[in-house]
Amino acid sequence: MFERAKRFDEAETDYMALVGIEGAGGLFAPDYGGFLERRGRWADAVKVYDRALSDLPGDRTLLAARTRAIGRKSAQPLPTIRQGAARGLVAQAAQMLGDRQYEMAIAYFRMALYLDPTRDEAKILTGDALAAGKEAEAARVAYASVEPGSVQYPLARSKLAWTYQQTRDGETALKMAREGFEAAPADDDAAMTYADLLRANERYAEAVVVMDGVITRAGPTPDWRLLYMRGVALERSGRWPEAEADLKAALASEPNEPELLNYLGYSWIDRGERLAEALDMVKRAVAANPRSGAVVDSLGWAYYRLGDYRNAVQQLETAVLLEPADPEINNHLGDAYWRVGRRIEAEFQWQRALTLDPPAKIKAEAEAKLKSGLGPIGPAAAPVTASN
Repeated sequence: MFERAKRFDEAETDYMALVGIEGAGGLFAPDYGGFLERRGRWADAVKVYDRALSDLPGDRTLLAARTRAIGRKSAQPLPTIRQGAARGLVAQAAQMLGDRQYEMAIAYFRMALYLDPTRDEAKILTGDALAAGKEAEAARVAYASVEPGSVQYPLARSKLAWTYQQTRDGETALKMAREGFEAAPADDDAAMTYADLLRANERYAEAVVVMDGVITRAGPTPDWRLLYMRGVALERSGRWPEAEADLKAALASEPNEPELLNYLGYSWIDRGERLAEALDMVKRAVAANPRSGAVVDSLGWAYYRLGDYRNAVQQLETAVLLEPADPEINNHLGDAYWRVGRRIEAEFQWQRALTLDPPAKIKAEAEAKLKSGLGPIGPAAAPVTASN
């Protein structure tokens, strides 16, 4: 309102106060930057966007604004009264969403969209609030309302994709994620969502191709998470030497990261390689994250693969307590029980795994074991001593 009244000094004072709010300054950077653009202060606008991007490096609105300011294209127009009011409501609603006041947040977002139907970030945040409130269908409608061509379209499509993945509709999830990725192939967030969903749906080779592009764009020192994501996809694709290289490079960057210690350590154990080092890595992962059923399961299964069934049972029982509804952990515990002679308990665990909607591979394994038990111990499972 100060700017509309041409009281520019007072307007700038308020804009600067907004971007100075701790933890929320990036939310208002487009407003202050737009004001500077309209004053012809392009370089100052770029600085505002750069500061905000240091905290929000992938923010599409900020990236688009920075590109506009660098090119000194037509400045962001002054918002109308309705648009300004909508902007204020979105900021309030975002705070409510952060405080888990979902119903109030939805009401404010909808008022904002009534005033300014073009606010695509409000549509996405409405979807987030609805999804958090367990209203999946309504959340899908909100995400789907963002049209192709919008700077927010890849994000909206990614979020829409996850709503389908959560209901095990992998085909639709991949379709939505692919649409977001194809709309902005250089958008790393959209690419990683697509790669994640490809991995979740066991299309590992395709996930590797997508991650190749992300890692190439990251330059000579990619974030360890990118290497980890690609390493997992490579390992699942049967390309172990390349997977090992990615996982080792990631671990060199983050030597105490539990996920990396767990995945690389267990992978070595599963292949009978570097056993003492690998078991130590998995133990370190458990020490760093002892409440993770998946990590404790890895340690138990490592003991199992090494033939140390007593310790395997102990760790896998703990893992089941941490993640009682995980079919793979229950399946593993059944195997360990069988090897120590607890046959009735083993069959119970395999039966339980079947009741937990397991993936096809685990389902087939459990059914086969219920029919004929486990076969003889192979040479790969030679017993080890506690010193290992």
